[in-house]
Amino acid sequence: MLSSSLVLPAHGNAPYLIGIKLLRDITMDICIPEYYGDNQRSILKEEFPDIAERIFLSKKMGTLLKPLLRDKTNSSHFNTYALNVRENVERVSKTLEANYREGIDAISLSGTRKMFSKFDFALNTGLPIISPVEPVFFAFVGKMSAIYDYDLLPSKSGDAEFQRYITDLAKTWRKIEASFNGMFIPRLNSLSYKDKEYNQTGITFTPPFARRSLLDNTVIPYGSILVIASATGKDIEKLSALSASSSGSYLTLPDSPQEIKLPHVPSSVWGNPNIIAVLARGGLGSIWQALIDQKPIGLVNTPPEDDPEIFHNANTVQWAGIGTILEENVMPLIGALPQYLSAIQKQLNLEKQEFGTIDGFEFTIAQLKQMLT
Repeated sequence: MLSSSLVLPAHGNAPYLIGIKLLRDITMDICIPEYYGDNQRSILKEEFPDIAERIFLSKKMGTLLKPLLRDKTNSSHFNTYALNVRENVERVSKTLEANYREGIDAISLSGTRKMFSKFDFALNTGLPIISPVEPVFFAFVGKMSAIYDYDLLPSKSGDAEFQRYITDLAKTWRKIEASFNGMFIPRLNSLSYKDKEYNQTGITFTPPFARRSLLDNTVIPYGSILVIASATGKDIEKLSALSASSSGSYLTLPDSPQEIKLPHVPSSVWGNPNIIAVLARGGLGSIWQALIDQKPIGLVNTPPEDDPEIFHNANTVQWAGIGTILEENVMPLIGALPQYLSAIQKQLNLEKQEFGTIDGFEFTIAQLKQMLT
């Protein structure tokens, strides 16, 4: 096992969770930026209680990287996010490199402080930045330069300003992708529904970055729907409206924003047979988990100019038939559950046939180990 690694995650919870799950069996110490304070630490302690002493969070690094993140506080509109990246990516990359030379100060989940002066490698999970650490690998929802390719969006998306900003973002990502020593992207990804329309060279495809949840015995009504809110705070109103659109039992997780006025249940309920479906904004972390746990998923309707990645994700879900985009109520999802469950089983069978496993972590860990030895 190697000594230490750096994870460079995008906004939200899934990117840093994916990074740690991929690296926990490869390196002893894993260092990540602290983006969300106590909430982030609470999620990590729940997810990784057995390796709390090996997960280190750097508050200074999190503050430095904030201009490259998207959330409701600093970039509620996509154009603002793209502009922030354009204006800050070079400066932040150089500052991170300088900080790395001086040492990255971080505190573990168990409270141990450590100064990292060297990492064996870095893993980028969706952050637009040039890594100061080599080699650097990528594992995320798709080839970001393609996700932000304006030509892969519907014609007349947004206005001239949106087209300019998204084109700049795609250009930035092409430069970043050129620095990667390997790219790991699940076969079911943001652009699966357009897989013949963009260049896929340099990609190692994998099963989904998710694992089947253990059987959960939390007492909840049969027919419950789990509402997953994004850590970015986006589309809370849409999720709330959907969960109020029909009678029934709607539940959410403890880390949901307070604006989601629903009963909280532990994250283990992903494996509860009484959960029959999931509502989410549309991050692939939630989509992959819903697929693996065989829960049809309903997604909010996100226009491309609001978030191209989420727009693509939703179209991939509809293309694969494992869920649907919802407009005003959840009935189109509830009314077709058998159809979606059949498509989910078909997709899982395809993953098993291609990769020999449906566990993208297991598959990618083996690939990374081979590349690092």
